[in-house]
Amino acid sequence: MYKKILVGIDGSESSLDAVKEALEIQKRDKSEVTVFYSLTYNLYEYIPTFTFLGRPTSAIPYALQHEQINEVNELLNSVQELFEKEGQKVETRLIFDINPEDYIKKVAKTEKFDLVILGSKEKHSKLKTIFSEPIPDKVVNSISSDVLVVR
Repeated sequence: MYKKILVGIDGSESSLDAVKEALEIQKRDKSEVTVFYSLTYNLYEYIPTFTFLGRPTSAIPYALQHEQINEVNELLNSVQELFEKEGQKVETRLIFDINPEDYIKKVAKTEKFDLVILGSKEKHSKLKTIFSEPIPDKVVNSISSDVLVVR
């Protein structure tokens, strides 16, 4: 039985499957579920117009940030609606400027989550996928909570 479940989402199909899995476990175990989205501002992925100081040279990146925040809020609202339709409660969090694996490591311990659920396929650029270890791999070996990776 799981009392507290943490679900990390990124908008990918497998992360949305992770949300559905958390909902089913919640119904069975009467767990508390928290779903989060970690939004880091890697503006270089959007517009390569930075000065040597690392600051954008135009307002375009800031407009993209605003648009991205709106998209993430819509995603979190749809998660909230999914749980409400099933008569369940969920806490949603939009996290800024901390990588998801670091956030999971931090809150899994401090907030005593006994299960972390993640999707197996992340929604990233191809370049980031090539040079970065997948988040589930980083999490599995770094926390003491159970980890469920949904395909």
